[in-house]
Amino acid sequence: MEPISIGARVSSAVAGPLVRRLFRQPGPGAGLVGSPVRLDALVAWREKSTLGEAEVRRVAEQLVREALRNEPGEPPVAADEETAVADALAGTLHSLGDIGMDEAQAVRLRPDGLALVLRRAADETARAAVRHLSADGEALYDSLLELACLHILHFFTRRETFPAATAVETVRMLDELVQRVDQALTRLTDQSAEDAAFEKRYLARLAEKHGRLRIFGVDFSDPGRAQWPLGEAYLSLETSQTGGAYAGTRRRVEEALALHPRVMLRGEAGSGKTTLVQWLAVSAATRRLSGTCLEHLAGHVPFVLPVRTLTRTPDAKLPGPGSFLSSVGQLIHEEEPDGWTLRVLRSGRGMLLIDGVDEAPEADRERVRAWVAELLGLYPESYCLVTSRPSALETGWLQESAFSEVMLLDLSRHDAERFVHRWHAAVATTVPARERAAVAELRDSLVNTLQTKPDLRQLATSPLLCALICALHRDRHRELPRNRMALYEAALTMLLLRRDEEREVQPPEGINPSAPAEMRMLQRIAFWLLQNGRAEVHRGSAERIVERALPAMPQVAESAQAPEVLRFLLLRTGLLLQPTENTLSFVHRVFQDFLAARQIVEDELFGLLVDNAHKDQWEDVVRMTLGHCRERECAEVLDGLLEKGEAARRASLGLRWRRLHLLAVSGLEYVTTLGVGMREKTQTYGRALWPPPEDDERAVRLLADVGPVVLDIVPEAAEVRGEREAEAAVQIAGRLGGNRALHLLRQYRDHAARGVRQRLADAWGNFDTVRYAGDVLSHVSLDGVRLHLGDMRELAALEQLGTVCEVVAGSGLAAQCARGELAERLAGQFAARRGPEYLRIEDCAELESLVPLQRLPLRQLELLGVPEDLDLAPVLRMPRLLRLTVQGRLPEPLLSGAGETRRPEEGNTGSTGTPSLRELRVDGLRAEPEGLAGVGQLRGLERVMVPRPTTGADALARLAELPALRSLVLHVTDTSELARAPRLPQVRQLALRTVVGEAGLGPLPEVFPGAENVVLALSARAGSRSVDLTPLHRWSTCVRYVAVESPHRVTGRRPFADRLHIRPERAGGPTFADMVGSYFDWSATPLVPEEDGGESGAPDTGGPHGPPAPPAP
Repeated sequence: MEPISIGARVSSAVAGPLVRRLFRQPGPGAGLVGSPVRLDALVAWREKSTLGEAEVRRVAEQLVREALRNEPGEPPVAADEETAVADALAGTLHSLGDIGMDEAQAVRLRPDGLALVLRRAADETARAAVRHLSADGEALYDSLLELACLHILHFFTRRETFPAATAVETVRMLDELVQRVDQALTRLTDQSAEDAAFEKRYLARLAEKHGRLRIFGVDFSDPGRAQWPLGEAYLSLETSQTGGAYAGTRRRVEEALALHPRVMLRGEAGSGKTTLVQWLAVSAATRRLSGTCLEHLAGHVPFVLPVRTLTRTPDAKLPGPGSFLSSVGQLIHEEEPDGWTLRVLRSGRGMLLIDGVDEAPEADRERVRAWVAELLGLYPESYCLVTSRPSALETGWLQESAFSEVMLLDLSRHDAERFVHRWHAAVATTVPARERAAVAELRDSLVNTLQTKPDLRQLATSPLLCALICALHRDRHRELPRNRMALYEAALTMLLLRRDEEREVQPPEGINPSAPAEMRMLQRIAFWLLQNGRAEVHRGSAERIVERALPAMPQVAESAQAPEVLRFLLLRTGLLLQPTENTLSFVHRVFQDFLAARQIVEDELFGLLVDNAHKDQWEDVVRMTLGHCRERECAEVLDGLLEKGEAARRASLGLRWRRLHLLAVSGLEYVTTLGVGMREKTQTYGRALWPPPEDDERAVRLLADVGPVVLDIVPEAAEVRGEREAEAAVQIAGRLGGNRALHLLRQYRDHAARGVRQRLADAWGNFDTVRYAGDVLSHVSLDGVRLHLGDMRELAALEQLGTVCEVVAGSGLAAQCARGELAERLAGQFAARRGPEYLRIEDCAELESLVPLQRLPLRQLELLGVPEDLDLAPVLRMPRLLRLTVQGRLPEPLLSGAGETRRPEEGNTGSTGTPSLRELRVDGLRAEPEGLAGVGQLRGLERVMVPRPTTGADALARLAELPALRSLVLHVTDTSELARAPRLPQVRQLALRTVVGEAGLGPLPEVFPGAENVVLALSARAGSRSVDLTPLHRWSTCVRYVAVESPHRVTGRRPFADRLHIRPERAGGPTFADMVGSYFDWSATPLVPEEDGGESGAPDTGGPHGPPAPPAP
């Protein structure tokens, strides 16, 4: 609920007189006062004869009544909460007499700033009244408080005693605001109320639809018991950046999604892509992104668009915004106000979640790409996430639309164990209390099995496979399959046969097909989907498929017709889902591919299989077919793949030959029996795939995807040629895990190249903690290597290692520590040893104090997920700290302790006693005027990044106090804010994300006259389709490089000539995040050696902090 919408119901004619009753009226002679008057001299309740505290409450009550009196839709709060809102508002307004500022200071704060000051100044009773409000009640309170502050400030500017020096500008600003509120009363119609009411219902429905996950292995015959809340089930996954300045960087997926407004997320089948889409949609719909790195998306409206549903028929037209809801079967679309989705997208609040491009037929994918590009061209401010399997789309598939690409990684050992704990916790909620101890015992047994059996650990690489392992471990009394094919076969047996038999579930309506009959019908449906390139089938088509299968099953045909049999398969097998009323799909693509492969083997369609093997939708089917085949059939398929690959090589068909030969080699992992000659022939072709093309991360990943059999072609350390080849070998072996991979990695532990040593460190999570530390890491030089600690075992194992300079404390480690324990444990571990100089804590939610970290010789500290109540002052008393990153729901002001003098034992870096910081990144700072208060005390700051929206003029006024500031990254909501900003001539490197408002780009050269390298992400204001660079021509003689990312037409380019690079017009050019990374990639800048005394070179000297070369266009 926004103040302007409240203002539409409480006009100035009503609110103005009400607010003026809070203040004393000026008497004769008051105009002689020449300086600002303190507010405590103005408030009326300082004179009991004029106004008492009860009158303040009556004013608040009347404001609440006026706001609700003409509410066109459903009241924002229940009737019994109106009094509570009025109490909270009165208590806050009463603090006007206690805030200790004058009227001029109050006006400079603006309404939102004054509202924040009043909330902080309120007594505990008033604060408690606010805390006890519901979410809707607090929203109404916030809106009324800001409206009251608007009229309070307007009242100040109308007083004769208001200082003339400040009156002109502030009167103009506040007059505009008040006029805007009054104009809203005439502009706003019932449409806004109708939109708000529908949006509330839509988000609630979205959260209900996507807010639960199916638990593999729990009673599928009872859907209510087979699901668990998404919030409890969601597991944060790890990603790797593909391409750009951050290529290869590993991050948690939420952090990767926060870096860029458009993301292409790739992941193998079962890796958690759809679950991530659900989590993001539900978190945005329920406003649960606050305090995370995705907080800037909290107000967005998600639209979940599964491509499999949008392309279910060959002639399906991809939907426009008006058809988003109806096209995916959202029944609530019938209530949608005309044009609602368009208004959401035009406002920049849309979140497009386009899931599973790989599930569209290959012929339709170019159409999907054009559709995505057109949507973002029309609504460029929308957030967009697109998902796909890796092999379905070439790298850079959406590059023309300025997408960043990330890859979901296999589950680490820590994440697999965390998944096991969560799965069993979910199961415990579905069983009687007396059985929960047994569930806990199963959990501990499986965790121990994963730790002691490398072959099983190698299977637990995705959430889907982990879920199947958990389910079968429980169902088969801890007896588990040894390979993927056996795992899938056992899961199907469990779902099709054992559940109903063991629970004595009676079949419906007398239909009782045997398990083989069920399997054959499901195989035919799966094969039809494969042949037609679809992921969903119309119910009528599915009935015809079953009808054609029934003559071969007389015992089934006698008891039921095709519609009844299909209904049985849907209700009882647990393998089919009904996405919409008239469509069916498999519960997961893995089961569809497994069953289609069985059908191919039964019908001996091996020629058809080989003919389609180059298509990404057939790749997993090829492997699973080999798993079903007998020896002669395996040889026929492998021979066909190798021959087709050779033909592709001779025809120079790009990398198709490599993919086909890789597919043949990976099939060796699935075959049961195969002649020696055929196996050797396939391995010979496989050895020709080594080494992978240099700097081709995808080729390395494809080799690793082959499985443990690829170790036959990975050379030993003595045979590799060069650093890149050694790094690829270590990366592949490290990802696979197991004893054979460990034997190979031991040979590389003395390698000097940093890239190889980093890959060895990254592999720790895929092996036994203690053994890998002793056999590998204890022999590796960890200088310049970042070591990830995922649990308490790895923290304890540091005792086996040499000097560790860079440490990442993962979220898994934080989860295993008691509240407030993590910082002390980290400090204690390094108490008797040198290091670390770099520390990254990925989850600070449970930290209570940062004081223990003062004992570490840190040069660089990164704190993620910082809670609002965490005191950051101890960080600012670290004498050697040069670089600081803080991300989360940050305290306001952030740097309240910046100017505190150090204690003698902490050392000092200068006469002012201020920290030695050179680089500061603040991610999560709310747009408050006082947010950067205190930053001016950090006189040595050279680089500052504030990538989330700020109150531009206020932020720049603080930053202008930094004499050494050379590099700045800032997000300003509108260029008009820069018109009031002070000059920052010291800034040489500027990266700015903003909307080009009415002021245009003219303020930029005024505020940053010394800029030399400039990166801009520019959006045009509503109604405009172009961005004009003409005002930047004043830079043309001094700027060396200007990069612009904009979805709009860019004009006024001429004076910059070849120094100007436009994105996304220039194909293959860097994204905004890439370009910023080239300037501000702190991890690439060496830590300052201790002997240098903590001094870093100035950014413009050409040293490690000097201006980088422009990224290649």
